[in-house]
Amino acid sequence: MNKKKSLWGIYRSIFIVLLSAFILSVSILSGFILSGFIFSGVTVFADDLPESRLPGTAGEERLRLLVDLTRTYSRKDPGKALSFGAEALVLMERMTVPGKDKIVLLKRLCNTAYRHADYPLVLKYTGQLKKITADLGDKPGEGYALLYTGRAYKY
Repeated sequence: MNKKKSLWGIYRSIFIVLLSAFILSVSILSGFILSGFIFSGVTVFADDLPESRLPGTAGEERLRLLVDLTRTYSRKDPGKALSFGAEALVLMERMTVPGKDKIVLLKRLCNTAYRHADYPLVLKYTGQLKKITADLGDKPGEGYALLYTGRAYKY
């Protein structure tokens, strides 16, 4: 009887390990599938932003479109992304957009300019980013600006 109980305990342990491995593999697989759907949806949405809509827009709608185009082209065509981002920054200054929104755009522009190897532009954007984050007391934002300043000076 004692031997049967110990065998049952071993079988139960093996079953639990196998079940756990199965659940883990299913959750990892579903994560890959879902992330593919999510990221493909973002890509489809991002590719659905034609530049031809820019001439007919103004104000907040134009700003939103410029920021979306900056995000869209940040990897595909960094030159376009930087020009759209620069225009969005000018528009943000005119519209007195809150600093937190500028921080998001400036971080994206720092990253894009860095990947495009335009280090003077990285320094320009990190200077603006440091000023805004210091005014808001955003320590992680200041750290980000200092990180990209160091990276730009490295080259």
